[in-house]
Amino acid sequence: MKNLLFVFIMEKEIIELPADTKRRLTYLAMQQGVSLKSFIESELERIAEEEEDEILYELSMETEGELSQQEHEEFVKYLNSLKE
Repeated sequence: MKNLLFVFIMEKEIIELPADTKRRLTYLAMQQGVSLKSFIESELERIAEEEEDEILYELSMETEGELSQQEHEEFVKYLNSLKE
């Protein structure tokens, strides 16, 4: 039974986690006094916020040589609009 996967459904997305991962996340949630669902949601939101700027920067750098200057500027403007 150790290798069972637990399935979580969040906003119509299914996430499969190994049983050990579910157990560890449950312990972390208990330490914070929240449900496992709340803990996972808040951690995913935190990670997404922390990584957003880095990802947008990397995307803008990847397109810099591939697009014309105007296209690149428009793409960077579009990426920045996603943050709002």
